[in-house]
Amino acid sequence: MTKAFGIDIGSSFIHLVELDGSARRFKVSRMLSLPRQLPTESLTGEEDAEPRSEHLSKELARALESFEAARQRCVLSVSGASCVLRNFVLPFRGRDEIRKVLKFESEGQIHSHSIDDVVVDAAVVSEDDDGTELFMAAHPKALLAPQLRLLAKHGVSPEKADLDCALLHQAAMHFGLVDEAAGDELDLIVDIGQSSVQLVLIRGSQLATARVLRWGLDKLESDLAESLGCDSSTVHDAVHRFFELPVADDFAEAGEHIEEAEGELVEELVHETPSVGINVHEDELRAGGKRFVARIAREIYRFLAGMPRTGNLRQVLLSGGGARLPGIDQQLADELQVEVSLLDLLARVSGEEESDPGYDTALAAAMLALGSTKATMNFRQEELAFRRKFDKLKLPIMAFVWLLLCYVVFTCYNLTVERNHLDWAVGVPRASDSNRKFRTPRYTGLLESLTWPTRDQGYVLRDVSDSRDAWRILEAVAKEDRPGKRVSTLRSRLRNLKKKLETDTGYFPEVKLESGLAVLQSFAEVIEEADASPSIGRFVVTEIDLQVGGQGKSPGRLSFTIGFRGSDFRIQSANFQSICQQAVKKGGPFQAFREAKGEQLYSDIDGAAFQLQFDIKNPYGVFQPTEF
Repeated sequence: MTKAFGIDIGSSFIHLVELDGSARRFKVSRMLSLPRQLPTESLTGEEDAEPRSEHLSKELARALESFEAARQRCVLSVSGASCVLRNFVLPFRGRDEIRKVLKFESEGQIHSHSIDDVVVDAAVVSEDDDGTELFMAAHPKALLAPQLRLLAKHGVSPEKADLDCALLHQAAMHFGLVDEAAGDELDLIVDIGQSSVQLVLIRGSQLATARVLRWGLDKLESDLAESLGCDSSTVHDAVHRFFELPVADDFAEAGEHIEEAEGELVEELVHETPSVGINVHEDELRAGGKRFVARIAREIYRFLAGMPRTGNLRQVLLSGGGARLPGIDQQLADELQVEVSLLDLLARVSGEEESDPGYDTALAAAMLALGSTKATMNFRQEELAFRRKFDKLKLPIMAFVWLLLCYVVFTCYNLTVERNHLDWAVGVPRASDSNRKFRTPRYTGLLESLTWPTRDQGYVLRDVSDSRDAWRILEAVAKEDRPGKRVSTLRSRLRNLKKKLETDTGYFPEVKLESGLAVLQSFAEVIEEADASPSIGRFVVTEIDLQVGGQGKSPGRLSFTIGFRGSDFRIQSANFQSICQQAVKKGGPFQAFREAKGEQLYSDIDGAAFQLQFDIKNPYGVFQPTEF
């Protein structure tokens, strides 16, 4: 099963939703909502010294800690509140042609930013003979780039960064909430957040346009604070608890991530804050909520009135945390005289009756990452473009391949030069004789000694039928008419000659007697010392077996059989072995000494034979001096 997740970095919350399954059938496996901890002002009125990016980095680290994000596909939702949104018409058709001139044509529509400081993308609204209508969005790079860097710092690289209103439109299409056969009829998605309200207009099944109101639930709080004569942060907690909205307390530490059961949703809890100590009547809160909804309705009327060729409004779909305001759907339905319902994607996926519409954008992004919906826009362009791990390694790999190719060419060139040099050293026709029609030309190198000058035929080969093997080899090389084969012919003939000489003489150069002479010399010194010792007496060495140059971990050895005569042969053997032990300690070729076998008594006389053995150091150089 494929896993993918979506990220929605809002002004007051960070939402993450993970989907598990396929593009057609999926379920929510995990979800998380983390309150934003924005920098606050100190008592002196100065902004907190810790940068906002540091706050966001810590928040993302906490949010991604419970997700195996580095190994999953991911899509980032881009807030429309940070974008410049415009509709305009281009006098031609064709998506490829539009994409080529989009940034140039959009420059005249963007007045607050330089065109080089934004990422521009657009969706086609309609096409006709007069041209193409586009819905364009431009997002500042200065806002998107830090988010992507912070996500990459925590091992997450979103494949796409799509506009939030476009994600909601695609999700609504996936669940059949938008009728493709509706013609010019309009559907409206109202996304109510903490600091903005987005009006997403859909004509038929096509995203037509969007408008962002630069106020949200914070407007409800500020209006109530103004009527009560207090600070907006003071009524924040009262408003959210009365309307059962998610609490994003900027002055309290966010709650800990709690239990995660298989097949169940995972939610983030927030510590309850103490009472703020003000008296707000319920009627005032309800009246404030109604005024807030009425203002949204007026903005919807104003928005629709400014749209050309406006059809009938068919329905309104509510999304975002503000969609949980009690009675908002009924009040908007009465104000607008249309059907109003919750988009609530989470409830549609999980099958629960009550859910949280605040997860809608993150869930829509996860659906795009899973492949259930199509991307409308993608702000990962230019220097912000998504690059897979292989693409990141492409340049180093190309550089390595180029260096390897240069090395191969250089090596081949050196080998060619070396082969030509060897070929010349073996023998090639001289350049001065190349145009003469001699039966045998004059050679260079070794073959020069085989030719004999004549008056009429130039150079001829010597008669080497009775000469040494070396002359026969040169004769065979001279008869080789292919220059490149002369060196290989010479090597082959020399190899055969080497084998013949080894067979005839019994001398094999590869068989190295690494330290045979030094070992025997040292052993002779041991025997000489034992012979001079009165405590040992008469003895005879009957057998010697020397093996040097042991392979692998087995060292060489010197095995020998020594016999002692007399009734005290055991004492003699002990004294002799003591001399051998002393020889090992003095250094030289011997590494250890031991008794290979027990004593073998003679049958006819008093005495016994002992088989002893020296282990030889491996390797031990040829003709090493002993240090006795």
